[in-house]
Amino acid sequence: AMGAFQLYKIPLRYAVADEVAKTLQSFFDKKAGVKNQGNNSLPPWMRGAQEPPAKAADNQVSITAETISNMLLVYCTEKTKADIDDIVKDIDTAEPPGASAVSPTA
Repeated sequence: AMGAFQLYKIPLRYAVADEVAKTLQSFFDKKAGVKNQGNNSLPPWMRGAQEPPAKAADNQVSITAETISNMLLVYCTEKTKADIDDIVKDIDTAEPPGASAVSPTA
């Protein structure tokens, strides 16, 4: 089913699972607007443009670091898993952050 939650295991080669889990969780918390608690007392129709439920589900992620085997246990939708794979690909490299020649800083 579309938008169904599944548990994924994402092994890491270079990055530390604990760090990556924190990074990803805060990224998705921001994306889901968890930090922005100000509007929650308003009824839904007064909050302006709300994300449709399916999209909201894509921002609901549970990320656990499995430190012994250095992997992430991620509970999310398939679409979100694709996003996470992209991010992990960027993070999980042998090069330290900022040393990459691929993304020049402005």
